[in-house]
Amino acid sequence: MATLAPGPGRCLLALVVLLLVDVPDAPAGPVEWFKGKGKDRQPIFKETQSLPRVTRVAVSSPTDYSIRISDIRPEDAGTYYCVKFSRGPYNELTEFVSGPDTVVSVRAAGPASVSGLWLLPGPMFWLGAALEKVLMAVLLFLLFFFLLRR
Repeated sequence: MATLAPGPGRCLLALVVLLLVDVPDAPAGPVEWFKGKGKDRQPIFKETQSLPRVTRVAVSSPTDYSIRISDIRPEDAGTYYCVKFSRGPYNELTEFVSGPDTVVSVRAAGPASVSGLWLLPGPMFWLGAALEKVLMAVLLFLLFFFLLRR
């Protein structure tokens, strides 16, 4: 029997969430992703249709059904899971196996403002700046010294 083993959801720059799953040795049939459980579950990805911000990561892979949710919003927070369906002899779909939950948390923050962004230099910056001044002074002294010796 195949098992769905999703990897952890990964957040990249708070703009994209990857929900990872690999389905090896499974019967023919699609994999679908849902948000929520039971009667409240909402399909977010099917092979034939998905939400506009949800795309499959490895489109041509027969086993990798990882999805990418882009432009993350607070309403995207929730529990996600995938379901592998098997296709019967009359092309009917039955739920074959369901993967464990992946919880996605979204913490809203205001848009970044360049005018409000202050980058304070750390100690390595000051050390580098001081070292640069010392080296410049030594070079000027040596240049002056050698020019006077001529």
